[in-house]
Formats: sequence, structure tokens, C-alpha cells
Amino acid sequence: MAVSLQLRASFEVSSLYLQSDNTAVFVDPSCEWLRCVWDLVQRGRSSISLRTATDRYISRIDDAVGLSSDLDSAAVFDVLTRRDGTWDFRLADGKVLSVNTHERSLHWSDGSHEESASWTVHLASIPTVNMRNASTKRYLCLEESELRVSKDVAWGAEAVVTLEEVAGQYAIRTCSHEYLDQSGSLVEEPTESSLFGLVVKGGRVAFQAVDGTFLSAGGPSSSLASRRDKLDRDGLFILETSRPQVTLTSHSDDLKVAFYETRGDIVADQDKTDDAVCFQLESKCSGSDSLWYIRTHHNKLWQLVERSNAIRAETEEKSEAAEFQLETMDDRTVLKSAKNGKYVVVKSNGHLQASCDEPTEESQFVLELVNRPAIVLQGPSGFVNQGDEQAALTCRSLTSEVFRLESRHGRYSLSTDDEKYWSLSDDGDHVEAESIVPVAFRIRFVSETRFIIQTTDNSFLCHSNDTDVMITAKEVEAGNGQWNYAGTNVAVHGRVTPSPSPLPPRRQIKQEQEQQPLPPSPGPQKPPEQPKGGGRCVIL
Repeated sequence: MAVSLQLRASFEVSSLYLQSDNTAVFVDPSCEWLRCVWDLVQRGRSSISLRTATDRYISRIDDAVGLSSDLDSAAVFDVLTRRDGTWDFRLADGKVLSVNTHERSLHWSDGSHEESASWTVHLASIPTVNMRNASTKRYLCLEESELRVSKDVAWGAEAVVTLEEVAGQYAIRTCSHEYLDQSGSLVEEPTESSLFGLVVKGGRVAFQAVDGTFLSAGGPSSSLASRRDKLDRDGLFILETSRPQVTLTSHSDDLKVAFYETRGDIVADQDKTDDAVCFQLESKCSGSDSLWYIRTHHNKLWQLVERSNAIRAETEEKSEAAEFQLETMDDRTVLKSAKNGKYVVVKSNGHLQASCDEPTEESQFVLELVNRPAIVLQGPSGFVNQGDEQAALTCRSLTSEVFRLESRHGRYSLSTDDEKYWSLSDDGDHVEAESIVPVAFRIRFVSETRFIIQTTDNSFLCHSNDTDVMITAKEVEAGNGQWNYAGTNVAVHGRVTPSPSPLPPRRQIKQEQEQQPLPPSPGPQKPPEQPKGGGRCVIL
């Protein structure tokens, strides 16, 4: 059920990015996303090789830095971590991957020129994840204002955290938009004691506080706090893909919620509010004809019972009987069984049954994504980000930005932490984060890691090959309107910094708003700009 995250990386020295083409590895101040991304291939407990997006490896060729297509010929690095979080990539004979910043060239050095041999690293792929402890095998979750290692299954928004970059380190952000302090308490804004260096060891991660101690679970509730000076299995975590989890609300009668009960029946009831009303979507394939498996919190899949056409959850086996199509109808979703071609409807007794030839009111559901209150989006050329000096959202950034996602009756609004909501520009050509009131969008799932965002007039939010900003379009072509909101890998990118930067002022934390219908797109309104922070990833 769980999918571990494969580490990827890209690096920068003095504004020179480590990148590659089909024949060479080099550094350059300009950077295309795919040229900057490197896979970190584990070659031992603390050794790695660096692999390009075209399956080539950084190698030592006649004392030069080159590329090889053979893993056996790849350079094997011991990653040495400095106090400021930068990495040295050191070979067995002591040579270090270095940069001549004046000539913009790579070479092997003895490591004496620290400023050109050390690399600072930033988490750069989707940082919204589930975290499973390497020792107890349990998941991190938010319970009673604490982060605890207590769940056997990663379920609901409480089991999702976002690793948010702040001033060269990482803050662990909860679904309540609070941050973990090294004492174990939750705070509204990141401070020095709630920022951690990210340590990667053997494909697992640990979090090191400013005083050198590591986060680990302890006490009667297994709460997370900085406790130990030495890193052991209790302080190691496995990052896993956070798959989409949704609620399905019946559109008929008085809006009943579908839930799973222990006998295996899927029925609709308005009183259930626990994990039973949350279902995980897992895609078999992507695209307009994508098929989906729907999993309950008891690890059972929805399945068609052939004789009665009832929908039950009694098996973990993925088969045609467990496959469904999700079809969107404006703000509603209908489910169609792949086995018998019938639509799922709510019967008068509240049970679900795939028995309808055409969509009806009884077959329409409000499907809402519930485990992404904090969301990071990425396109093929980089992250969605708000520029420091412009309102328009860009989609080529090497740095992720965390947005807030709110859902109401099948529609969504996205905003920054300082209450600036996404909206269309005055001419409707691009997207801005400028409105002070929520603006409605629709989300259509393409796969368990990607979705499409639509406006209420059915325009699509897209990335363009001609501009950095997020644009609108009437049609989606060649996947240019698909956005990653989760992933099966973690990518990181970095830059060298001479010394840690001071904490930037945080954007104001948005207060909880009353639940109300989202209005159509208004004209943008501009609250004042606030500065942003960067990030650092430290590896042992």
C-alpha cells in the first residue's frame, strides 16, 4: 500500500548549477529543470552515485569529471556533511568534486578550497509526505496538539506533514498549519528551535535540531521531540508518497456521507465522521480513461459483487471487479464500475449499488480531497511559486512554495499563508495570488500524483513553453495543464551559502474562516508583500 520515495537531487555552487546534457556534465548560472535533476543512487550505507535524467552517471574519466552510461563506472561518493549543512562529494582516494567559479568548470580537488568544494542542498520535489518511523514502523500523525508516532496506517490529513523550507533549514508543518518545535510543542510560526537540518542516511531521513540533537519518539504517547545526541533507528524515518484521500458525499436527499463498516458494506450515513468516511484513491493508469481503486482505512478495496451489483469492501486483491472510472459533472463526480459498466447509485436503504445505465441524481457525489490542507504543486519545468516582486504565479521555480487548499461542496480555493487567494488577472490570461476573498476552482484527478485545475467557466490552469507564469487555456494539450501534487520521488536542489541566513519575517498565519460558498472570480486585491525563506538539506 505504501510507496517509498526515491531521492533525487540537483546542486548549485555560487549561483552555478550542476547540470548535464547528453554528453557532458558542467556548471552554469542558467538552469533548465530537467538538466539540474540528479538521482541519488545508494551505493552503500553512506555512499552514493549521481545519475542524470537520461540514465548517465557522473564519473572520473582520466582525472576529469565526465559522464558514463555504466553504473559500474560511476564515481562512488562518500557524502561528508559540514556544520553549515553543505556537502562534500569525496572519492575513496580523497578527491572532492569541486568547481572553479572563475572558469565555471568542474574538477577533482584535494578539498582545500572549501568554498568551491561544498554544496548546500534544498528539498525540491513535492515535500508533502507521510513519515514512517524506521524502528516502530508506525506513522507520524497529529493527535491532541502533538505529533506522535502512533498510527499503523497513514490515514487522513492528520497523517500528512509538509517539510517547509525556512532560512536554510526545514520546518515540519502539520495539517493545522502549525510547526513542530524541538521541545515537542507546536508553534504558529517557525523559530530557530523549530528548524531542523535534514539528514539522509541509507535512503532514510532524520531531523537535527540547532543544538545537534535528533528528533525521535518517546514518552507514553510516543510524541516527537529532540531527545538524543546520537542518531539511531528511532530517529530515522521513511518518507512515503501521500496518496489522495477523499470523502464522497451523496448529492441526493440530505447529503449523506459514504462510509465503510466492518461487515464490508459501503453505505451512506450522515453521522459518521471518523476515518471510515475517508477513502484512498489509487490509479491503475492515467488519462481520460483512468481506472481507480478505492481503498478503505481497513486496507480493503471497494469491489463489485457480481450477482447483486452491490459495492462491498472485503478484499485487498486488485481485480477488474475493484476498478472504477471517475467521471466529472461540473462540481459532481459519478463512479462507474469497470466490471459491469453500470453507475454507482445510493439505494433507499443507504447502500451503494452499481446498477444504473445513465448518471442520475442518485449517482452523483461530491468528491473532496481531504489530506491536502497544505499543498505544493509542480509542473514539468518546476514548482508553482509566487515571485517576490510580482503577483503572477510562476511555474518554473526551483524552490517550492506551500499553499493552503480549502474545499467547499466540490469546489476549491488556494491561497498563500498571508491570505492572498488565487484568482485570474484582469484580462483573464494568467493566474495571480492577489484576491482577499476565496475564488472557486475545480479539481479533476488524472492520476494519484497529478490533477487538472479548472475555473468555474471551464478554463484550465496551464504552464506554457513561452512564459514563466501560470496561464489559462480553453483546452489542455500534451499534459500542459497537469500538476503534480504528490510523487513517488523526492527531488532536491541546492546552492552554496557562505553562512546561515537570519530568519525572515513569516507571512501572517491566516485565521480560520467561516464555511461559506465560494464566489466567482472577483477582481484581484493586493495586500502587502512579505519576504520568503530558503531551505537546506543535510546528508550524512
